[in-house]
Amino acid sequence: MSHSSAPAVPETVTGSRIAAVSGFRPERVVGNAELGAPLGVTAEWIERRIGVRERRFAGGDDSVTAMAASAGAKALSAAGLAPSDIDLLVLATCSMPSPMPGGAATVAALLGVPRTPGRDL
Repeated sequence: MSHSSAPAVPETVTGSRIAAVSGFRPERVVGNAELGAPLGVTAEWIERRIGVRERRFAGGDDSVTAMAASAGAKALSAAGLAPSDIDLLVLATCSMPSPMPGGAATVAALLGVPRTPGRDL
């Protein structure tokens, strides 16, 4: 008599996974020449010292939560998921303008998942 040694598969799979990753880049590009001019240094001088040629500056409508919601919507789309598929939203930032309301709850509301628990890190 042969017995199967395969483990039983549970009916409900538990755990978590990262289904997609996304990001947000503000439109305004600021080069070293723009930053260096008021300081009396060249773009090349800045690049030699820090290795950066340009960076992005957030505009007036680019709040932390708006940028996070935009990135979250792109990640949902890339993963083929709907907002209702989200069980927990985690927001990691050190640049929230105020401690309350929590950023994760605001992002959840912007994504259309207001009853989903959110955690700020």
